[in-house]
Amino acid sequence: MLRVFQGLAASTVLLIVVSAALGLGSSGPGAERHVLCAVLTLILICFVQVVVFTYFAVVGRTGAQAVHLGRLDQAPIAEMRKIKGANVRLVGLVVLGIVLTTSSGAIHWRSGGQGGIHFILASALFAVLVYVFFKQYELIFRASKQLRATLSDYEVSRQSRE
Repeated sequence: MLRVFQGLAASTVLLIVVSAALGLGSSGPGAERHVLCAVLTLILICFVQVVVFTYFAVVGRTGAQAVHLGRLDQAPIAEMRKIKGANVRLVGLVVLGIVLTTSSGAIHWRSGGQGGIHFILASALFAVLVYVFFKQYELIFRASKQLRATLSDYEVSRQSRE
């Protein structure tokens, strides 16, 4: 999952840079390219967040089943809850950034004003995404490490009962 996440995060950052270049380098009819690229970027951002959220849900469920079936200590379940909670807060931060940036971009595109505000919010969204991607990478690493340890303990428990 770490490699998949790295690829998705790098693709997202690249698409944001292309969208920014199109937005800064064009006006009038050329601005439509920026809008199209920005919409594709937003879709990719949302897709990455869904993939990460789903990964944590599957890892949490798999780990919880191993804990219950193997009659193991409940600590891995608590750890996965912490990881999922941290990710939910990060997703909230991304969604807030998307809403603010998209709103300011729509206002700018529609009226032709407020370009400075949109630029500031888009720059802030970029910074937030880089921060969130680094934090999510750490969380994915922790979750996969936790799952490996839990499944290893489960296998030992299962073999001792046989």
